[in-house]
Amino acid sequence: EKLEADDWSERNTAAIALTYAAEEYPTEVADDLSSLVGSLDDDKAAVRYNVATCINTIAKANPDQLVDHLDTIVTATGDEEESVRQPCLEVLQNVHEKDSEALKTVIDDHLADFFKRVADGDHTKTDHRMLTLLAIEFPEIMGEHRQSFVDLFADEDPAVQHLSTAVIDRI
Repeated sequence: EKLEADDWSERNTAAIALTYAAEEYPTEVADDLSSLVGSLDDDKAAVRYNVATCINTIAKANPDQLVDHLDTIVTATGDEEESVRQPCLEVLQNVHEKDSEALKTVIDDHLADFFKRVADGDHTKTDHRMLTLLAIEFPEIMGEHRQSFVDLFADEDPAVQHLSTAVIDRI
């Protein structure tokens, strides 16, 4: 409930408290996982950071609990704040160790959506941050799409060409 408060400081305090609780009781705090994951798009970076840290604490104890939320967590790896991206990447690493196929499926879906949006001229800086980090952390999954990134290099948009080069260099 506090994660949805109007006052950002209340949301932030709730996220911090849940992180401390998750260190001792990760399964119990995971009961609030939908609210936590939903808060990864909070307008305040401090709240997003503390929520991501809490989710990461849960993932360290039981990564299986995060599988149903991977789509949102993958998207959060494109957050404008490094402090938010890093714990989200750690969540994905924990899940990957336990269930690499689930993560691969979500990344494949994100890539399919991204390639479609590039074709429509509708890509964002968030996409670029997310895909570059995924290429660094999960080159084996991203490498399966190497040819698609090679093909992107022919795009007229210099930002797409840059992203293509950045991903190819890492896979």
